[in-house]
Amino acid sequence: MAVEIKGKTNPFAQRKWQQRIGILISFACLVAAVWGIDLRQTGEYLRSANAGVLAIAFLVVVLTLVVKSLRWRILLRSEKPVGWWRCFTVLNIGILLNALFPARIGDFARAFILGESEHERKVYLIGTIAIEKIWDGTALFFTALGLGWVMVLPGWLLDPLRILVVVSVSGLFILALVFWLWKTNRIKIDWVSRWGKIGFWLNTQLQAVIATLERLREEKVLFSFTLWTLLIVLLGASANYLVFLAFDLHLSFLAALFLLVVLMVGVSVPSVPGRFGVFHYLTVISLAVFGVSKDLALAYGVVLHLITYLPPVLIGAYGLMRERTPWQWTIHNINKTQEASKTPNG
Repeated sequence: MAVEIKGKTNPFAQRKWQQRIGILISFACLVAAVWGIDLRQTGEYLRSANAGVLAIAFLVVVLTLVVKSLRWRILLRSEKPVGWWRCFTVLNIGILLNALFPARIGDFARAFILGESEHERKVYLIGTIAIEKIWDGTALFFTALGLGWVMVLPGWLLDPLRILVVVSVSGLFILALVFWLWKTNRIKIDWVSRWGKIGFWLNTQLQAVIATLERLREEKVLFSFTLWTLLIVLLGASANYLVFLAFDLHLSFLAALFLLVVLMVGVSVPSVPGRFGVFHYLTVISLAVFGVSKDLALAYGVVLHLITYLPPVLIGAYGLMRERTPWQWTIHNINKTQEASKTPNG
């Protein structure tokens, strides 16, 4: 199908400043990660890694992606049930696009692609993804809280965790408040649209959140969604732990959880595609807490980065090739939708 794309050829032209900041941060982190290391020793560590254990870690990462797709599927309410494979490929397309482009464009792409194929409201799908992020942040907070009971967290992690606490608790409180006000008729979301452009945009977001919460308030759905979220955390830490074993690192599962928390908090840091540099620096300073040498930590970070990103990149690329519409057309329409939502007549 030939699709003509008019308008801006680069939908991210207005965010060049964010890209530049990301490049600077990634470069600085990469320099910090490799500064003072013995490249020969790092190469020796890379060659000595147990390939069999790394293969198991790779499969655990794939399993984590499967669980994430099953969790997302719980919130979908289409008349025609969405198959898990469809959710799986679209989820990985989103992860791939998030890794390649700024502004979390992959999250919008997930909603747009699935909305087109399953005839579901895209704004509702965006709401399901927002719920995912809030639950992930909350699970991360409780994981960090548990770690704080059994180990002394480094000072450089405390400030980001405080921000995470504020965001997670505020998100949960706002969701509960909006839903309660709407259910008790103390607020009617249609009124918000009278507040001009901002009101129209806010009205659209509230409708998405409330529709998603209606689905989530079902006891079975809430329990399953929370259970899958906890499993995702355990699988993520398990992949870290398996890579420990591959490098013959005698660290506990708590260290794997700690590394997971640090890397997940680091997602919010602007960087180049794939968090190259930032990922490796965070791994080096995290393992330094447990006495791991910088040479070994960098080798570990290189392998973990590859294992973490390779599955969604491969599966996402396959999904993009299987889509009936070009991904450039998808991104173009995402930007048109965002621009239209800024005006009441859009």
